[in-house]
Amino acid sequence: MRAHTKPFRFWNNQTPGKDPVPCQIYGPLYYVGSRQFCAYALDTQDGLLLFDTMDKPSERLLARNVQKLGFSIKNVRWIFNTHYHFDHVGGNAMVMDRSHATMFIHKKELKRLDIGLGPGRFSKKHRVRPLRGSEILECGPIRVRVVFTPGQSMGSCCFFTEIDGPQGKKRVLVMGDASGFKSNKREMRLYGYHGTDKDYMKTIRKMKQFVFDLVLPGHAHQISLETRRDGSPWITRKEWLSFLNHRLAEMKSFVAEYPDFNQLIHS
Repeated sequence: MRAHTKPFRFWNNQTPGKDPVPCQIYGPLYYVGSRQFCAYALDTQDGLLLFDTMDKPSERLLARNVQKLGFSIKNVRWIFNTHYHFDHVGGNAMVMDRSHATMFIHKKELKRLDIGLGPGRFSKKHRVRPLRGSEILECGPIRVRVVFTPGQSMGSCCFFTEIDGPQGKKRVLVMGDASGFKSNKREMRLYGYHGTDKDYMKTIRKMKQFVFDLVLPGHAHQISLETRRDGSPWITRKEWLSFLNHRLAEMKSFVAEYPDFNQLIHS
């Protein structure tokens, strides 16, 4: 498998360019996503774990990226989805068809999978394990802890794990888009739900207590544009709190501008 020769960095994904080359982030953890959408692979020595699978048009890229690192989609054991949105679950069906992997997603997201995966792309043959948001799951030497963080969606989850590498064991947070609030009318109509603002406030308070060494977002700009310009996922606590406070301010601004925003939401 291919190791990198320099520290992993995220990039400004709003700048047009080629998709990044799949590469090692730290130890058995790898980047297998595109420029626009993030996806991560973790080698457990007892199967491969994927965290999110981008959108459907990116499924071939995902398979190629995994292969370029010396792995195979056939060896994916589990898929962890941070939430049901199309740019996070779009490749699930392809991966499950080729590998018979089990998909993990919060139980509140199950009724919305047709929105994310597309009608008919989710079937009874696919193995799905609904999450409550408090599990600890073990695959080989790897343990994954699930934390329920609704707001971006009603069943959004973050995942914590600990991996070994050149500088010893490090704590990893896969946060997806949990820090984000749909702060525009179009996205609120598409993805909002009643109570999203209250859930989001609770989630931000919870996320401010998170302890980790490196953080992996759902989109590169959450690091490269919003947290630190060098794109390093090894952010400090000060940088983390500043990022969350900025996100919270965006939410409050939207709610102040549209105090009746819940009228946009279809139950």
